[in-house]
Amino acid sequence: MAVGFVMIASLVTTVASSAAAAPPGTLRLVVSSPADALALVEVHRVDTTAPVRMVTVEADGGIASTELAEGVYRLVPRTMHADGTRYVGRPDPRQVTIRTGATSSVAVGYTKSRGVQQLQVAGLSPTAVELDWEAELGDDTVVRRVLGDEPSLTPGRGTDVPVDGTSLLDEGLSPSTTYTYSIFARPGDGSYGWLDGDPVVMTIGTPPASPGSGEPPFVLNPRTRILAADDIADVVTTGDGVQLTLAAGGRTPTPGDHLSLPPSEVLRGGYLGEVVGVSEDGRTVQLIAGALAAAFDLYSLEVPDFESAPVSEDEAGASALVQEDAKLHNPTQQERARRGRKPAQGAQGASGAQGASADAFATDALVAADTATTSAATSNVECNAAGQVNVDPDVDLDHAGHASVTISKYEVKWFPDIPNGVGFDLGFSTTLTGTVDVEVENSIECGLPLPNFFKQITTYPVPIAVEARPELAVTMSSAGAIENLGFSTTAGFSADGYMGLEGDDFFDGDLINSSTPTQPVGRGTFGFGLEVGGSIAFGPGIGSNDAGVIVGVGGELFIIDASVDVVQVNDGEETSTCIELAAASRLGIIVTLRAWLPGYELDYTQPIESLTGTFDWADSPWHWPDDCTDSDSPTDDVVGDGVTPIDDDLVGQSDQWGKVDGFVPGESTWVLSTGRVNDAVGAPSYFASTALGSPGDAGLSALAGFPTYDAAAFRVTVIPNGETLKVRYAFASEEYPEYVGSRFNDVMAVFVDGVNCALVPGTTTPVAINSVNHLRNSDLYVDNRTGHPGYGTSMDGLTKPLTCSVPVEPGEPVTIRIAVADASDDVFDSAIALLDGGIWSE
Repeated sequence: MAVGFVMIASLVTTVASSAAAAPPGTLRLVVSSPADALALVEVHRVDTTAPVRMVTVEADGGIASTELAEGVYRLVPRTMHADGTRYVGRPDPRQVTIRTGATSSVAVGYTKSRGVQQLQVAGLSPTAVELDWEAELGDDTVVRRVLGDEPSLTPGRGTDVPVDGTSLLDEGLSPSTTYTYSIFARPGDGSYGWLDGDPVVMTIGTPPASPGSGEPPFVLNPRTRILAADDIADVVTTGDGVQLTLAAGGRTPTPGDHLSLPPSEVLRGGYLGEVVGVSEDGRTVQLIAGALAAAFDLYSLEVPDFESAPVSEDEAGASALVQEDAKLHNPTQQERARRGRKPAQGAQGASGAQGASADAFATDALVAADTATTSAATSNVECNAAGQVNVDPDVDLDHAGHASVTISKYEVKWFPDIPNGVGFDLGFSTTLTGTVDVEVENSIECGLPLPNFFKQITTYPVPIAVEARPELAVTMSSAGAIENLGFSTTAGFSADGYMGLEGDDFFDGDLINSSTPTQPVGRGTFGFGLEVGGSIAFGPGIGSNDAGVIVGVGGELFIIDASVDVVQVNDGEETSTCIELAAASRLGIIVTLRAWLPGYELDYTQPIESLTGTFDWADSPWHWPDDCTDSDSPTDDVVGDGVTPIDDDLVGQSDQWGKVDGFVPGESTWVLSTGRVNDAVGAPSYFASTALGSPGDAGLSALAGFPTYDAAAFRVTVIPNGETLKVRYAFASEEYPEYVGSRFNDVMAVFVDGVNCALVPGTTTPVAINSVNHLRNSDLYVDNRTGHPGYGTSMDGLTKPLTCSVPVEPGEPVTIRIAVADASDDVFDSAIALLDGGIWSE
């Protein structure tokens, strides 16, 4: 409640300071209550019905003061709610005289109401409503029913509904229709009394005549109101919520109430908000995003399929927690993202992904949306590159999905049996067809926003929407061209979850993935990256920008995360082009519990493990021509004089290593990288950073002092002729120089029979980011941020070629394992280069 009180105090100050002149007297309120909540007290002149002031104060021992003009006033405390119980306040005295320069005190004591408590819907059908409640006053109640969601506030308005003790059965209603019941306790106890006309209110939407037709059935919590456009004079977003100005004559809500606001020019996706502040004039209300289960006692939304044409950037706003549009592979964005980044979890193999796809399509009845075609000319693509650039994407995006939400706080007869709690079943997929052609004279990073997808699934009684904000991004590590890189791809997810009122939660999901690439044509030697995807969000108020909207289910969905390596292969007679395409879908879907249930912290999220990670496409990688990437082991090149190899192997992905000329001056090398080896080659202006989702290395984790990821290793067993074994290498990284001294201490090692010999010369310190850099052992370091003569790597820094020496027994086998890994996260690549002939003995 402290946060709400601060907001209220701010509103009070604003209103009071705008007064034309300081009032001459002071009213001091002292509130006592067994409940821990905020009290709202109306201050009326004795000769008027409308309040002249609203005073908010902490209920349990709270004190508040307000200045008033001289006169006689009566006080009307609003009903207080805490833990489902209603409390009524009684001022002592009820009337107070304000005099110039004097302070008049009034004590307001709250006690449990003897009127209606624990109002619930006992039964709900298309044509009948049954209500139950508790009350000490027994039969002495009056119930009025009105059509719609605007309640009767006096016992004389609306249709009389007969009462049987503390229950009623109202029959002959219409399906898919909204009714509001007002229950008055007589003779009243100051809150639900005939005298004050302050009833307990419940708004109910009856179910449709047949399931799946008409508006979703619902039961609003008695503290929830649905506002129409004419109830609102103005609305302003505040970054973390909404400031609402009520239309003249509108009833002021009480702190803790929930308000459903319709979509508007300011709130494109509408808003579901909890009242946390009320101004002294009662017109201005401060809201923060509310939870669905706080606003509803019962709700059942079923949309078996939805579709919508995408909307433009100007038309669609992004919700506050949806990721910002950003250039993919942009170093600044990567640096910002890495601070909270975690390694991919739950990644499954191609066969598992394909099986999930078949199940999802069989059961979800996804319907294709209107097609959005993006045929972008080069002028529409924003690139970070020097020289001539020609990027020509021609892609179609079709979106489809389904949505189901259920809320039940107690059992309701005649209504379909649903578990008590909050459940959801959401599906979303995107089908991409088309091709991308790229021709560049240098390394590039290019981004192109694609048309947004926005679908308002329902607006009444609460606005719920789904929004996707895709982007296409391409990277190339050096000059070259690729044509006809095409896909026919459907990727997405089907997620379901349940949040029980007692904390018994579960979340699950199935991957949707069905993809077929076309054979591209490439010229030159380069690495090419393509990503298509972005943020996805589902929940109440999605699409209302800068309003603190909480994403119910959302995160990132990249339908394509592909890398293409184009190399020229010489078999001794002729040179041919070899193309390798590796493709996956990348997801990171989370549930924010605060959007569904009250009481959770805003940052409490639950990842759906089965929908978090990188999921390789079936049959990936592809090669054109087949098997053209088969290559020999590094052994023949890196094993030099005085040693005889007897066994070797490589650990990692095939695109993590390769033969590179000119990585260090005048040398040919084999390079092992924590990303794609082609990304490690080229100019420093290219940013080499790939999260492969591969495991780390236990030995390297021990050396770095942090968890490691995306490890690559080369192991070779040799028989030395000499007494000293030597290994010559260089270590390079994109972590240089920004993350020197941090936990992003990417590390490498040269293990000889399990002992690391890659040490800073003359010390026992392992070579790593934090041990060789521009600050420590700088004589061994090469600053390559702007390109250092002779070093042909994109990495921003590296060591000079170093040599480690280990005494060995001639003629006895020795195992050498050379490894490199990212530390603390899986971005910002690092690499180790093994010089030709760099393993020898003497």
